[in-house]
Amino acid sequence: MRLFIDECVPEATAEAFESRGHRLYFAREVCPAEPDRIVSYNADLYDSLVVTWNIKDFRKRSDDPAPREGQGLSRLGFIGFKCPEPMGAQRVEQLGELIEAAFHLHQQEQFFNKRFIVRVTRDYISFMR
Repeated sequence: MRLFIDECVPEATAEAFESRGHRLYFAREVCPAEPDRIVSYNADLYDSLVVTWNIKDFRKRSDDPAPREGQGLSRLGFIGFKCPEPMGAQRVEQLGELIEAAFHLHQQEQFFNKRFIVRVTRDYISFMR
């Protein structure tokens, strides 16, 4: 997977994804200190899932029109954490294989909307379209 790491994501969580072989892009390098709207557009350009603790704002962003005429964010997906930040890396280690399997299955489907959304909490994981 290609992952666009939001600035609020702890380094240990990013490293846990990287150790699983995922390609990471960092908001702090591509679009430092920009609002979530710009992070969303960049993640879409990089064909990446946003990894964030800021679920609410990115859920809203997924329905935004893009600044380029005729291009929406219909592919924008994210892995949103709703657990204490120190638990992020541990949850990636526990759930990484499941997230990857679900992503692989999602990519094989012929959805009009290619959005892949994962919510990770301290107690459960959920997948949405």
